Amino acid sequence: MVAFIGHELRVQHPLVDLKVLRDRNLAVGTFLIGVIGVIIYGTTTLLPLFLQDLLGYTAYNSGFAPRYWGSHQDVMAAHMTPYDPPFRNLFSQLRQFLALHTRLASATQRAYGIMYGILHQQAMLLSFVDDFRLLAVLTLCCLPFLVLFRKGELRKRGMMTH
Repeated sequence: MVAFIGHELRVQHPLVDLKVLRDRNLAVGTFLIGVIGVIIYGTTTLLPLFLQDLLGYTAYNSGFAPRYWGSHQDVMAAHMTPYDPPFRNLFSQLRQFLALHTRLASATQRAYGIMYGILHQQAMLLSFVDDFRLLAVLTLCCLPFLVLFRKGELRKRGMMTH
């Protein structure tokens, strides 16, 4: 990109005349359109993942793209130990319920699987919250650029502008 811009500024007949960006309104508007494009692209990428992974939509209906949730999952997994009272209580309740329908060893494995599913879902939710928060901050960061626009002069009605 840097090489392209440098080339376009040096040649006599550029493919894209970047000198038009000397007009501050056009330059600020172009910059803001680019930032808003990133925000829109970010939300259209994240929303299908959110719908599929957390709300149970099918891949056909929500789209599909890979995502990594590891950092939140690592932090949360540190609290999922037999020494943590909330974990111990929920795990024992799950195991007791599942033991009514299967053997105790199988109920224990299934209870761990359910607990991991809850952990994974909560880690994904926190990741989505972080991503959408970042997009919101990026949107708010665009607001100060609005003061860079110059007030345009009014044109008379019927005046040709080319």
